Amino acid sequence: MDLRRLHHAMLLAEELSFSRAAERAYLSQTAFSRSIQSLEAEFGVRLFDRDTRSVRPTLVGSRLVARGKTLLSEAADISRELSLFNSAEAGDLSFGVSGMALDAKLRGQIVAFNRLHPKLRLHIEVGDWKLLRAQLEEDRIEFFIAYPADLADNPKFKVTPLEGRHASTFCRAGHPLLTRGAPVVPANYLAYPWAAVQLADEFSATFRKVCGLGKDDPLPLALSCSNTSLLREAALHTDALLFTWRDWLIPDLDAGRLVDIGTLLEPRHALGDRLIHCAVVQRAGRTCSPAAQRAMEEILSDAAEHGAPSFARRHKKG
Repeated sequence: MDLRRLHHAMLLAEELSFSRAAERAYLSQTAFSRSIQSLEAEFGVRLFDRDTRSVRPTLVGSRLVARGKTLLSEAADISRELSLFNSAEAGDLSFGVSGMALDAKLRGQIVAFNRLHPKLRLHIEVGDWKLLRAQLEEDRIEFFIAYPADLADNPKFKVTPLEGRHASTFCRAGHPLLTRGAPVVPANYLAYPWAAVQLADEFSATFRKVCGLGKDDPLPLALSCSNTSLLREAALHTDALLFTWRDWLIPDLDAGRLVDIGTLLEPRHALGDRLIHCAVVQRAGRTCSPAAQRAMEEILSDAAEHGAPSFARRHKKG
């Protein structure tokens, strides 16, 4: 059904005059009459009885007018909703964030985005990169921000790097490693349990190499989870060595509750200060919603200002 012709029928039913209805439609009376005739021809029924003195809807015409009001109202609502959705002002946006990515800056960006688009409903999944990858592949989220592991080499995904996070190894104040009276060396790490977020193969290989472990030797990883609160408690109240990014531990480091033992290692190496790069990950060749595109643009524009590295360069093979 042509909504424009339906609107003309509504005007004619209200005015009961071709001339007045045509004036409201900004058409000549001849063009307006042709529109009504075309609508009647489309359905093969007469919608209006007219003579030289009056115009009135037929029974079918009255039914069309009654249903047409609802139809035109819904069409207007859909038009407004699509317009808002296209401008990222309404609708739903689902994406994922890992604990590593969800630092103070990203929290602020999400709050600011929500403040600028109050009619947009945000659904944010927080989890490790493997969980977020699964949800992305199931189309439950449109993109995620996390450490991407080896996804940069996978043609199914588009990976855009963000600035790096400083990571190191941390322990509680008073830890036996700090009271030995000797320099901390990588081999010391093997005497204590480790705690970390879920380790990617890249980091597991680094740990084995630095600590002198074979590829089949088990890592002394006693606690692996994506809950930073639990990892913090383990580091504060046990002898576990916590490998993680530095930002979220700054209050404990400043207060002296935790110590960055990565800076004490001799010689300096990968278990000390290193950069872990998060990234925005989306499905390759998949068009995201305008809201998702707007959110990613704001996050990536901030990363560009800080000179985020290229994963293509960092993961170059050979």
